[in-house]
Amino acid sequence: MAPNDELYELNVGNILGGKFPEIFARAFQQLIANMRDPNTPAEAVRKVTFEFTIEPNSDRSVGEITLKTPLKLAGIESISGTLYVSQAGGKLQAYCRDLRQEVLWDKTADGDSKKQ
Repeated sequence: MAPNDELYELNVGNILGGKFPEIFARAFQQLIANMRDPNTPAEAVRKVTFEFTIEPNSDRSVGEITLKTPLKLAGIESISGTLYVSQAGGKLQAYCRDLRQEVLWDKTADGDSKKQ
């Protein structure tokens, strides 16, 4: 073994110029953030895959390494609500409340408008 071999021998700390530990940490941070997100299903399985692909040259002395890190995270949980749409002057507008109902609830029993 040459004196400096341990400095150059491939390991998880120096592969891809030392970027793998950073990619590993970033992927797990995304996974943990998704796991803790209250808008995602708690029991959904999350998955991180580290796929190293090595393409050797013709004499097999050099290989190009590619790392793909696909994440499978939980999506946002489905929720339902109501959307109210009106059109005035050719323009569509969306509302979170039915504005037609506002008129009914804004009046007193004798028909006078409430003072605000």
